[in-house]
Amino acid sequence: MNLLIIIFTARVLGAEGRGEITYLITCIGLLQVFTGIVGNSVMVFMLTKYQQKEVLIASFFWTLLIVIIAVPLVFVITKLTITNILYFVLLGIIQTGFNNITALYSYQLKFRLLMILKIIQPLILIALIFTISSFKKLNINIYWQLLIISYLPHFGFLLFETFKKSQKVSFNSLKIITQHFLKLGGLNQLNYLMQFASYRFAVLVIMRMLSVKEVGVFGLWLTVTDSIWLIPIGLANVNMAYATKSDYGIKNILQYILIAIAISTGLIITVLLIPNDFFVWLLGKDFTELKSLILISSPVIILFTINIIIAYFFSAKGLIKYNTISSGLGFIAIISLTSLITAHFGLKGAVMSNCISYFISIVTTLILFYRNSNQFNSNSIPIN
Repeated sequence: MNLLIIIFTARVLGAEGRGEITYLITCIGLLQVFTGIVGNSVMVFMLTKYQQKEVLIASFFWTLLIVIIAVPLVFVITKLTITNILYFVLLGIIQTGFNNITALYSYQLKFRLLMILKIIQPLILIALIFTISSFKKLNINIYWQLLIISYLPHFGFLLFETFKKSQKVSFNSLKIITQHFLKLGGLNQLNYLMQFASYRFAVLVIMRMLSVKEVGVFGLWLTVTDSIWLIPIGLANVNMAYATKSDYGIKNILQYILIAIAISTGLIITVLLIPNDFFVWLLGKDFTELKSLILISSPVIILFTINIIIAYFFSAKGLIKYNTISSGLGFIAIISLTSLITAHFGLKGAVMSNCISYFISIVTTLILFYRNSNQFNSNSIPIN
């Protein structure tokens, strides 16, 4: 469904429109690196130790604080307009709420409800886009407004889950939880910051060295890779949730890895069998280079599913430092190589630099997994 949205917006807004969307999403992603200190995989781990209401409230106030701090910085260092900064704030808060409700329901093993919620968001967005498009032409501002509206049900669910519990919340409890969040989450978000750079740093380089149109094409390549990893990430969430509740052996993890590789391989083959003329017809003439970008990156896209499964498992066990090491080496590679390779090979160079970063992270994760396999039989590693 998200691909349907992207296809439609690519045809209507072109590469420049998709470039603007990619640039703002990149800025929002950087914001969520810091709001996510008390969310995502760390939240799953913390829910095993503290009351649900306290964890969710701590996360909410942390998000507000980070957004308040981020706004003046974003205004100074980015090319965002005042209107786009407003969208930045609203989407940052709402999408962080979406991530938190995803983490909560994963921990509670409510995968059916989680699936329904994840389907509702793009369905609402699709319905709004096509309804509005019948009255007026879609533009960037309208798209952002509709995207915000599509996330509101998830925010409502998060508020319901936070305040339905009659648990008492004390300032002292919130203080202790926040301290533990920052201790464990700070390391985790250092990992995410470097991982984020591995995924999105090229966007900033392309914006500076090439043009917003190339950002749009690169953004669509990122979307294809994210779509291929969508099911493996779902499997990784299931793996992470069960790993917090029972002893989990290497055999179980390998099963998830093999399934994830098989799925991503099948999806890549399907995409590559589609003629390039069809891509051009579907997305518009601005995206003639997309299939060649997918082709040169396909081996690494498939292999990276291994990294996804193991990284989520590390998070569930509290072994955040291993993910940080893996992402850190990938981060060093992409910071060092992207500008140089992009200068020589253009857009393909940007994709190649991402692939080099991914591959280094994969190899590092596998080495750490093999060398520390004796730790994986305990339910979780306690916070020291």
